[in-house]
Amino acid sequence: MKRGVRAGLAGPALVAALAGCFGPQPPMFDDGSSERVVSWRGGLPVAPGADGTWVLHQDSTGIFGQGTKLARFPDRPADEAPAAAGGRKDGEVPGWTVELPPEFALTSKVPGSPNSAFSDPGSGSMVVLVGGRPGRRGPTDVARVDTEHGTLAWRHELADGALVSYSSEGSSSVLVEAACAPDACRVTGWDPWSGQQRWERTEPGATSVLDGCGRDAVFRNAHRCETYLVSGERMARVNPETGEPHWVEGLRLPEGRIDRVGLQADDRLIVVTAPTEDDCRAAVVGSAVTSGTGDEGWRLDVTWDQPQSARDPETGCRWDRTVPLDAGFRLVVPDAQGAYVLNPYFGTLRPVSRLAPGEYPVPDAGRTIVRAPGRADRDLNDPARPVRPSGLGPEAVVVGEGFWQDGRQLYLYGRDGRMLWRTESACRANLTRHGALRYCDGGELVLLSPVARK
Repeated sequence: MKRGVRAGLAGPALVAALAGCFGPQPPMFDDGSSERVVSWRGGLPVAPGADGTWVLHQDSTGIFGQGTKLARFPDRPADEAPAAAGGRKDGEVPGWTVELPPEFALTSKVPGSPNSAFSDPGSGSMVVLVGGRPGRRGPTDVARVDTEHGTLAWRHELADGALVSYSSEGSSSVLVEAACAPDACRVTGWDPWSGQQRWERTEPGATSVLDGCGRDAVFRNAHRCETYLVSGERMARVNPETGEPHWVEGLRLPEGRIDRVGLQADDRLIVVTAPTEDDCRAAVVGSAVTSGTGDEGWRLDVTWDQPQSARDPETGCRWDRTVPLDAGFRLVVPDAQGAYVLNPYFGTLRPVSRLAPGEYPVPDAGRTIVRAPGRADRDLNDPARPVRPSGLGPEAVVVGEGFWQDGRQLYLYGRDGRMLWRTESACRANLTRHGALRYCDGGELVLLSPVARK
């Protein structure tokens, strides 16, 4: 009887699914049957930086921040038709522009560093500002922005020399303040919504604290943000609910200062040491895992050399810890004889390829370009594929499906390679979550949408 009911439902369900797949598709910029229409245009209250981008840009909420200016555009311009005359839609957030206190001026794109911000659009549009003041070591203050009204919901002064990180796991998130002495680290958890202290504990023997999603991250888009304690040859994850350390089994830290950390696929922790002075030796280690058949982890020793970077004054190595190590689903580890390209989960347990000496990766939207002086750029995943349309310079970047930006010049190319449209943008353009193109026409922000021709 149950089998008959299931069989009876399968037909309609399948028809509905197929209707969704083969039914009318939304208009697209390059589908040949749509026209480009300016759906919204308004003043730009926050000018971008010299590179055309903002320190803080939360696309899902329309929040922009640069210097002491912070603004949120109304929900209505986000690709929607205007609300009925006479008021906002239910739940619609009005726009606002505020002047931030000088200590919270947004100048750094590295979350957790002085004058930066933590942005978590998946957690109710969370924005936490990290302040900095002259004469103080490291970040000095933290404050949450009430993203509905543009006010500071709370602010807290940090201890001198303390570090701050943002940890989240599932629906739980916490702001972690850490201050380390030679023989112990004190960590304090603050509720990011209320600003109230949740917990505080001192861990004897710990010597440093690392942020897996901010200043110390291996992966730019880590799927889980965690704070880590380093103690001798051990490393622990800090529980965001209680502050208790959970020591990572199957990981013995290499010698040297641990510089970066990241979690791969929930159970493989990747750690990277800073290069040593003069000889630039460094190690990348993947922890052992117990899932599946399990393994003993992996290790890669290198002579650190990033051809695109200046020499670090302390180590003498070509080393810039702000340069990402991940390239799509791969990890690119610099080495003087050519960077290693490997799967970060399996590391040296699987075959590893290498770039030629002098080559380095350049992230570009969802792909990675390989570059070297005097050589043509190539796509890491598809070397035979042209890296950009003919006539564009090496600094041209993909800003959306079919859209390219070369300096201030903004282009749309069809699938056959023909240029379909061109304009100028004073900021870095991008496609919104609803498929509109957002760019800057002088001092105005513009939304360009594809609309089906009638």
